[in-house]
Amino acid sequence: MKAAPQDDWLAAATFSKSMDVRVDFTKDRGDVEDAFAGLGPPMSSEINTYDAVYEMLEKMGKLKGRRVLILIGSGLDTFSKHTLDDVRKTTQSSNVTVYGVGAGSLLRGRYAHSLSTAHRMHLTQAESFMRMLADESGGEAWFPKFESAFTGVMQGVIQSLDSQYRLVYTPQVPANQKFNKIKVEAFHVVNGKRQDFKVRARAGWRL
Repeated sequence: MKAAPQDDWLAAATFSKSMDVRVDFTKDRGDVEDAFAGLGPPMSSEINTYDAVYEMLEKMGKLKGRRVLILIGSGLDTFSKHTLDDVRKTTQSSNVTVYGVGAGSLLRGRYAHSLSTAHRMHLTQAESFMRMLADESGGEAWFPKFESAFTGVMQGVIQSLDSQYRLVYTPQVPANQKFNKIKVEAFHVVNGKRQDFKVRARAGWRL
């Protein structure tokens, strides 16, 4: 919260069985801080991540201006009505950049050896889900191993948002309802050698 730009609109939502918007969009960051401070344990063991992300993308896709969703969670899903493919298509069609911060990464590494093959597959799928959201939307995913690393991760998110260029491309192709891949490169030449910049861009476009 301390690193977030002063003039940005902020909102906070939590989810377990269903999503709950704790604070709607506001410039009063104190309201958001109070919402986080007042969080208790979830009232349900269900964690319907797909439904929550789908609903947020739907809501934010209707807003004007630059839209960024920061998802802090495990990536696990228990009983969502929406499928992984539903979320992927919504991510591709809504102009919302998603930054994922994976929770529980330390525990995953510590207890991985004692988990069954099925449980390890669930964890791998959860991490892949977080990476998919970032890759498809032009964001980034982090998986901090220690609680103290979360501060640095959030500062990295804000720094990324503060230094961006926007490249707009209008494709001259018929509408086909398919997700069309694009490739973006950025580099400069130093002493005759190419040096690449780190590029984060949406994976393509859907007409």
